Amino acid sequence: MLKKLAFLLVFSAVNSQVFSSESDKNKLQEKLAQLQSFSASFEQIVSDVAGETLQTAQGKLYLQQPQKLYWESFEPNEMQLIADGETLWHIDPFVEQVIAINQADAAQNHPIMLLADQQSAMWQNYLVEETAKSQFKMLSLLPDSDFLSLTLVFESDRLTQLTIVDKMEQRNHLTFSSVEQNQTIPASLFQFDLPDGYELDDQR
Repeated sequence: MLKKLAFLLVFSAVNSQVFSSESDKNKLQEKLAQLQSFSASFEQIVSDVAGETLQTAQGKLYLQQPQKLYWESFEPNEMQLIADGETLWHIDPFVEQVIAINQADAAQNHPIMLLADQQSAMWQNYLVEETAKSQFKMLSLLPDSDFLSLTLVFESDRLTQLTIVDKMEQRNHLTFSSVEQNQTIPASLFQFDLPDGYELDDQR
């Protein structure tokens, strides 16, 4: 009888956790669905498991529903990501190389892609918890994922912070400024043309 009671208590707790996660996931997806577009400057700090800063950077981020993204990190760690709805283009000016990835698979290792696609089947691979008011933590359920969690912080429905923790427990923290939401973004920003002299590594 005691074993049966213990099982029922555990089963009830698991069901409650799953229900809470789905409820929080729906809440986050609804909040993101209100962002038809998003643009901001960012300050980026990458730190190790001990909290020591490994790298800092500045850049710009643009998101457009559905499935469009433009990311640019400025010098000295210059890099661009362009998602056009079908392909994620990773542009590295230092080595003059472009890597092309199927966008449908990109969210596994580029969780920021989920911000521009609330309908992606990849959402089923994450637990979502609202850890504080307007603060959501997404936990990856994929054993081979390169990251463990993604945390989003909103203030008055504006996305102001984003933190990614990878499998090495390094923290990639972004603080956004000059945020604009639901403003027109030129479609050309999400179109990719291979620069002259660049090598293309097509992994699609």
